[in-house]
Amino acid sequence: MFGDDFNFFVATNTQIDLYDISLSKQRAKVIKSIGFSVAENHAELYYDSLANVVLICDTQKGMVHPFYLNLYKSR
Repeated sequence: MFGDDFNFFVATNTQIDLYDISLSKQRAKVIKSIGFSVAENHAELYYDSLANVVLICDTQKGMVHPFYLNLYKSR
């Protein structure tokens, strides 16, 4: 990952968690949790590693929600 403060992320059906994992210290720290909602919790996730973008596609409503992971500090 090309994040400034994080090097790993986990996406579930309700949120994206950004982590800073230190292998030398064997610890993981949550940097940011980004919550989202989709119709009936049914979504498809696409990730582009070069742009560091996660796209959540709500197939029930026909909507796409982009999350620019490097811009997690801005509102």
